[in-house]
Amino acid sequence: MRSMRLVALVLAALTTAACAESSTPAKLPAGAAKSSSTTEVAAVLDDFHDAAARADEDRYFGHLDADSVFLGTDAKERWDKAAFQAYAHPHFAKGKAWTFRAAHRDVVIDRGGNIAWFDESLATEKLGPARGSGVLVKRNGKWVILQYNLTLTIPNERFDVVKEAAEEAKVIGSTENDPVASISWLAGAWVADTPNGNIEETWLPAQGGSMMGSRREIRGGQTIKFETLRIVQSGGALLLSVQPPGGEPANRSSPFGDSHTATFTATDVPWPQKITYHLDGARLFVRLEGEKDTDPVQLYTLQKAVIRR
Repeated sequence: MRSMRLVALVLAALTTAACAESSTPAKLPAGAAKSSSTTEVAAVLDDFHDAAARADEDRYFGHLDADSVFLGTDAKERWDKAAFQAYAHPHFAKGKAWTFRAAHRDVVIDRGGNIAWFDESLATEKLGPARGSGVLVKRNGKWVILQYNLTLTIPNERFDVVKEAAEEAKVIGSTENDPVASISWLAGAWVADTPNGNIEETWLPAQGGSMMGSRREIRGGQTIKFETLRIVQSGGALLLSVQPPGGEPANRSSPFGDSHTATFTATDVPWPQKITYHLDGARLFVRLEGEKDTDPVQLYTLQKAVIRR
């Protein structure tokens, strides 16, 4: 009897355990739950950026929590949601806000599964290399952005240049209504590495009815050629003046027009008779043409450069 009673107790315990197991959902491994949350957070951030690129204001700000904070690249840009939306609304109203895409992203989920923090390397249309970081929180089953921090990434070897621009250095820029402002895209420093050495061009912005520049060629550590450059308005055209040291300036003219291309031509000047500048992003393409026995056309590509002491 005792043995029968023991068997019955064992069977009852097994039955109870089986019932309890069948009525309790199986728990996912901790890694699987984390992976799922990471994917959800990534999807929210991707949609956040996509909404900006498509100027979908409601979808964009729908990803921000009511208590969210957005930190921009300027030190003064610390906005709560309402202030950020007031700043951004005119951009969205134009049909396009800004275009960011995460080239790389790391997401960490806390042990409770309701808080996530991230950092992402951003490819941007106008800012250059940038980084986004911040915090998301899960509320009512939905991930929302609690803080987004946008920063520009600065290589250590260029930090002194950026520091100077951010602090005491004055900014020289083109005057909007200047007569030669249509070619202000040429302003800046440019450099090309060629098999025969380096070519450098530097242009001051459009002010006072002119753009002033210089070109030099360096070979074997020595300056072998340099010229003074000037662009002014002449009648209904732009006039490019190229003057070697001790020589007379050679003038070539270009009609006003394309905001990324300018072709200066003349028939009564030494080679080249035609000089074309074309801007493509951070590259400046230069084409020299004319009557010449050898190399009637020369092409070189200049890259945007930064001047440092």
